[in-house]
Amino acid sequence: MFAIRTKRLVLRDLALRDVPRLNEFFTDRVVTRKMGFVRTRNLRETRAWVKRAIFHNRKRPRFAYSLAVVTKKDRKIVGWIGFGDTDKKKRHIAERDFGFAFRRDCWSKGYGTESLRGITDFIFCELKGRSFFGDHDVTNPASGRVMAKCGFRRMAPPVRGIRAHSHAYILTRASWLKRRRG
Repeated sequence: MFAIRTKRLVLRDLALRDVPRLNEFFTDRVVTRKMGFVRTRNLRETRAWVKRAIFHNRKRPRFAYSLAVVTKKDRKIVGWIGFGDTDKKKRHIAERDFGFAFRRDCWSKGYGTESLRGITDFIFCELKGRSFFGDHDVTNPASGRVMAKCGFRRMAPPVRGIRAHSHAYILTRASWLKRRRG
């Protein structure tokens, strides 16, 4: 099973056993209100979503990573983070993009920042990526702060392919290397 390890977390491939825990926050409208890609209404829809994610995780060559964010200390799922090749409509922005969602009771604990740094390091070190981007709804500035803490730079609007009510952020390999060198 694929996994990325950080100081406090393990970001690992999703498994069917994760469905009940993921369902707790995938169905929470406060968590997913501005997210079209991770919104489910019930356990059945969450199971179907996880099955699709597992299917894509198993494709070779691998183009998508859909990961449970698990604490090392107590092995509890606190969130989800996913990344992969950018679709054709957004390829002009960057080669890869990402999304994340965390349990409401796990907000403001640094899990988003730590997870994003983990996948960013993996993309630039292991996959030899050149560019990586994410976007968030303007009414969710916390996601923008997570991206900024990880070195992402906000792009000037409008960004073709990004919804008008979203802010897009990008991180290039050159900027990531510069940041790592301190």
